Amino acid sequence: MEDRLKIKELAGRVRALEQEVLALKKSGADLRAKIQSIEARPPSGGHETPMTASPAPPPSFPGSVKGRVLLMDDDGMIRELTGEKLTRLGYQATLAASGEEAVALFAKALREGRPYDAVILDLIVQQGMDGKETVRKLIDIDPDVKAIVSSGYINDPVTSNFWDYGFKAALAKPYQSGTLEKLLDTVIAENE
Repeated sequence: MEDRLKIKELAGRVRALEQEVLALKKSGADLRAKIQSIEARPPSGGHETPMTASPAPPPSFPGSVKGRVLLMDDDGMIRELTGEKLTRLGYQATLAASGEEAVALFAKALREGRPYDAVILDLIVQQGMDGKETVRKLIDIDPDVKAIVSSGYINDPVTSNFWDYGFKAALAKPYQSGTLEKLLDTVIAENE
């Protein structure tokens, strides 16, 4: 059963990457340079890897930031491509490779008076805290956190009953830009 779930998630990741490659080709972006920049990064996860938080660059047009989003995903390619997608949609994205890293970044931003408007957490990670455990830690820090669970497993009880676990919404992989943007806009606007 677990192997089938892994295969489904990998298939979802492949579909997401295929869509990103098509979008990059259509935009005229240098695909070879993008792939080389991702391959040059150190692998994420594992106890020997230092924190790999990397804020995605802000949009190139001033005054257009729609909100600050913290994204946690243990898959480096998905993390980088989604960070770029968030930036294109007008969000300032900070990327984390693990639940532990996301908690540290979230707490630091809160202490500095620059809280995140939303947090997207990968439900299943290979090492460390998963999305379910991470959201509990974030709620301990800030009970009003606007967390979104992200997964390729659409039948998982957490994605089906996200509210019961402290999430405000669920986001299926692969991400569609329109769905991602509408969901973030809705979650961020909630209770403002």
